[in-house]
Amino acid sequence: MDCGISALAPMVGLLKSKDLRLLASTATEPETDQDVPTFLEKKLDVTGNMSRGIAVKKGTPPQMIEKLHATFKSAISSPEWKENYIDKFQQRQGYLGPADFTKAMKDEERVTREFLKTVAKSK
Repeated sequence: MDCGISALAPMVGLLKSKDLRLLASTATEPETDQDVPTFLEKKLDVTGNMSRGIAVKKGTPPQMIEKLHATFKSAISSPEWKENYIDKFQQRQGYLGPADFTKAMKDEERVTREFLKTVAKSK
């Protein structure tokens, strides 16, 4: 492959083996032990992040949502999570509760919809 865009985690092995070189990151601050500039440092307004979350069916009882929230928050606070995921794949740790994550996803959807409108008009 000559060039590609990917999340960081699947590429860590290739980076460490030197079979792949990162040119820039969409993070707003450096995020790896590799010496990789961000697009912002290159004076390009390209940022992004990778969000992962758990979705439940609309109408799920609040007590079930709270139980899931507490379980996942506990799991990502564990030393095993840090060692086997955060450190191993050079990830940034972050956590949003149900209300904040819902808001973040709605905001991301709004921004993405606006961006896609501009792409469609540029053809």
